[in-house]
Amino acid sequence: MFENSSEKSHFRMVLFGGPTLTTNGSVHPLSSYQRALLGIVYGAPDKSIGRDEIISLLWPDGDPRRTRRRLNQLLYSTKKKTGSQPPFECLGDFVQVAAGTTSSDLETFHEKLLGGRFSECAELASLGFLRHAHGSISNDLSSWIERRERTLRETLREATQAKLSDREAAADWAGVREAAQALCILEPLDEGFLRLFMKALARVGRTSDAQAAFAQFSSVRASTMGGRWEPDEKTRDLLTRIGNQPLEGVDSSGPTDPPYQEEIRFIGRDSERALLRRTLASPPSRYFRGILVTGEAGIGKTRLVHEAVA
Repeated sequence: MFENSSEKSHFRMVLFGGPTLTTNGSVHPLSSYQRALLGIVYGAPDKSIGRDEIISLLWPDGDPRRTRRRLNQLLYSTKKKTGSQPPFECLGDFVQVAAGTTSSDLETFHEKLLGGRFSECAELASLGFLRHAHGSISNDLSSWIERRERTLRETLREATQAKLSDREAAADWAGVREAAQALCILEPLDEGFLRLFMKALARVGRTSDAQAAFAQFSSVRASTMGGRWEPDEKTRDLLTRIGNQPLEGVDSSGPTDPPYQEEIRFIGRDSERALLRRTLASPPSRYFRGILVTGEAGIGKTRLVHEAVA
């Protein structure tokens, strides 16, 4: 169907939760390497990437001459699979997104980010950037995906927190609610963001939604981290005050949280975190399996697991 098509097709590349390539709504049946190749090209910062870098991600330990040949074969086979108007162009030592006939959800992400539609950006990010290419090809590709995803999430988080501070200063609780909701989607296990979201919901009269947000967070936190979850004292106090207030919102005379302090950034353990994420993202073939994380007390095992899961 696709190989013999001579019509000019519009390609859509799905990176979040992908990589998946569609033409006019139909999914291309590509191999894992073909999908990874397109994911790298479309996911690169400038929608263009050098052949040597592609080789280093797909075959990091291969013989240079042999891997060069393998890349040429991969480019050719991908063109054959996608028809006479391929979704990429080869310009010398670079492979880039084809102009005029392509789009991607990464472009959509940036458009929504510029438009301040942060919740929609967070929904996309929560699907996982190139999720199904993670761990399927090489550790080097997984590390590259981690870096690109971290950059996108940090850009979104910084923009959202800037809007949050601005809307809080203006007492625009509808704006605070939208920004806090985006942060909760982006960081679904962060209790500080939950409190901001609950408080903003209550301020605009949506107390039942604030209580529902707490219940959902409690369920996700307990199922993700295992065992029974006990909320922080500030969260319990806020929940009590919300339950005791009329629908116009939480009484501002009650105790409030100090400005939210971002948790200390997690540094290092990249290889361990990548291994955990690859394992968590790959469903078991037949049986359930366990993951054993060992180390001295206080070395950061819980934080490592928290980061990998989040």
